[in-house]
Amino acid sequence: RPAPGAAGLGPALPLRLTGVKICGGIALGRAVLHQPSVAIKRVVAEDPEAELKRLREAVAGLHDALDTMMASSDLAASGEHRDVLEAYRMFAEDRGWLGRIREAIRSGLTAEAAVQKVQNDTRVRMNQVEDDYLRERLSDLEDLNNRLMQHLAGGGAAAPALELPEDAVLVAHNMGPAELLDYDRRRLRAVVLEEGSPTAHVSIVARALDIPLVGRVKDVFSRVDPLDPIVVDGDTATVMLRPAEEAKQTYAHAISQKAERRASYAKLKDLPCVSRDGVAVALNINAGLLIDLAQLDDGNAEGVGLYRTEIPFMVRAAFPDVAAQEQLYRQVLDRAGDRPVTFRTLHV
Repeated sequence: RPAPGAAGLGPALPLRLTGVKICGGIALGRAVLHQPSVAIKRVVAEDPEAELKRLREAVAGLHDALDTMMASSDLAASGEHRDVLEAYRMFAEDRGWLGRIREAIRSGLTAEAAVQKVQNDTRVRMNQVEDDYLRERLSDLEDLNNRLMQHLAGGGAAAPALELPEDAVLVAHNMGPAELLDYDRRRLRAVVLEEGSPTAHVSIVARALDIPLVGRVKDVFSRVDPLDPIVVDGDTATVMLRPAEEAKQTYAHAISQKAERRASYAKLKDLPCVSRDGVAVALNINAGLLIDLAQLDDGNAEGVGLYRTEIPFMVRAAFPDVAAQEQLYRQVLDRAGDRPVTFRTLHV
């Protein structure tokens, strides 16, 4: 798509796109394009030992940065998002990944070129995998490679908070969970991805932070310009680029109405759940993540009508063992208190 006003064409027109609902909610803001990249200035290494030393220092910096990120106040609590970050941290210590980078350095490449070579090789292998869940881990690995490249280049986080507008909406092909956390959550309103799925690690972190996210929005990255006005309706999986003023007012009104409805629901939550003809109705929530259990208090629900136990198998680097599952279910029961919980068991 030509840039707005290019070749006398005038401003780009409004555009409505659809995708897949991942995290609900409505947001109105300006587009910020997520496109991490680090230029490789040298490919051939003159001193492989010096490059190996640079790699060690960069890996140490990467680990320290991830530890600092995981210690932040809104991510330190237990939950599936914490499991995601723990798994991501494990990827960063993978001996096979680091060993392949060292081998490439010893073959004569600089540290940056070695990381890029391993990244390209991994991308080729992962794209041949038929399992959708395993292919989704590619975005995590791409994120790690890009992050390591930034440390090799002498940088840290890829997204300084000062570069974000107050109402930022991230638009990306795809991204890993740590990439999302690079951005200032106080300014971040929503995320739009060309790829993505409900079980992707970035989706689970976005849900933990209550950030609307729409995935699988075809060609959105090539159709939006930086700071374009954008509306994200996570409830209907709709994205509007450069909406007309009337449409922006409509969505702004919808956001205001939603806040008012939440306030009115809060006033009703302590009333008995009874039909007009006096029949009591049990109100339970449907959950699959620990963060969903906040709805027990938000809606004053009587319990958890269904807790989907397959989700922990999807968010970890390896299947949770008996002890890990027991710990998770104990947390669910502790959080529910005296309220009943129905677990849907999973046979592996």
